[in-house]
Amino acid sequence: MATRQLARMGLPPELAARLAARNLVTARDLFARTLLDLVELLDLPYETVRAILRDVAARIVPQPQSALELLRAAAAQPLHLCTSLPPLDDALFGGLPAGSVTEVVGPAGLGKTQLCLQLSVLACLERQASGGSVVYLDTEKKFSSRRMAQIARERFPDAFPSEEAVAALMGRVLVYNPTSSQALLSTLQSLEPTIIDHRVRLLVLDSAASLARADFAPGSLPDRQRMLGQQAGRLKYLAEAFRIPVLVTNQVTTHLGEGGSSGGHLTAALGTLWAHAVNTRLVLESAAGNRFVRIAKSPAAPNAAFAYRVTGAGLELLPEVEPPPQLLQPGSVVHGTIANDVPYEQDAAAAVAFNLL
Repeated sequence: MATRQLARMGLPPELAARLAARNLVTARDLFARTLLDLVELLDLPYETVRAILRDVAARIVPQPQSALELLRAAAAQPLHLCTSLPPLDDALFGGLPAGSVTEVVGPAGLGKTQLCLQLSVLACLERQASGGSVVYLDTEKKFSSRRMAQIARERFPDAFPSEEAVAALMGRVLVYNPTSSQALLSTLQSLEPTIIDHRVRLLVLDSAASLARADFAPGSLPDRQRMLGQQAGRLKYLAEAFRIPVLVTNQVTTHLGEGGSSGGHLTAALGTLWAHAVNTRLVLESAAGNRFVRIAKSPAAPNAAFAYRVTGAGLELLPEVEPPPQLLQPGSVVHGTIANDVPYEQDAAAAVAFNLL
């Protein structure tokens, strides 16, 4: 709440202009100064400045809401963003839930970025009449406008029959390329005006792990966790404040047995804090010669897995393929095993055939 912009709080225009002229842009800028500093800076009486501080504080402090109020608010807005994968949408009660953070985690080459591109097309398509947009934070330099256009044409040929229609889609996807963890946090803290002005309907972060792994040495775990906590808090705030789905991707790491013993397995990166910060976790994994998307964590959906393949039109489910029983075994959300029996080189070669990488 401290990063909310004063100009967007509904303050009297003259006061908002005075604050902006003194470089007081956010609530944090205002409350970081002493009362006497503000009296001198704003050239206003002591009691007037105190009243301004009380007014701003009242506007940024979250107010309690009853369950009935929350239910009515949810009913008035879209509750989910469909994935266009019907069995998965049914299991998730409609798709990616609005107002929360959904994570897609899995080994390299299984289609995490493909799913992000597919859902970006869907977000623009579902809100096409109202001109909705997508914010896409690309930390791994994997965003491909050509691939997004391919998914749009092949998956929704009726909605994108011409180059003009595809160009209109591309114009509604706003891509950012933060190059450090701090730059990512700063971008997240400055997104409110963009979300409002461009009527953003989906926020994508691909990925949450790459910058954290690059910026922090193994011995700086507390600093990394603090940064991840700030980023997660900001993502959750944007999801809740604007009632939009937030989609993030995550990488995998090797979890060793007790005491570093043998028998390690792949699991989601970023640890316990991050695992508890996301509301829904979808795992992409490969087992028994097929790829599967598994619901590993959800406040409402059951544990379920669905076979899929990646084609020119994006992810497509294979309803005739049953998931192996081991995929549906209950386990730890933090250190749960992620199956991967397909070498990355083989998977990458298949992706190149579809122009996916």
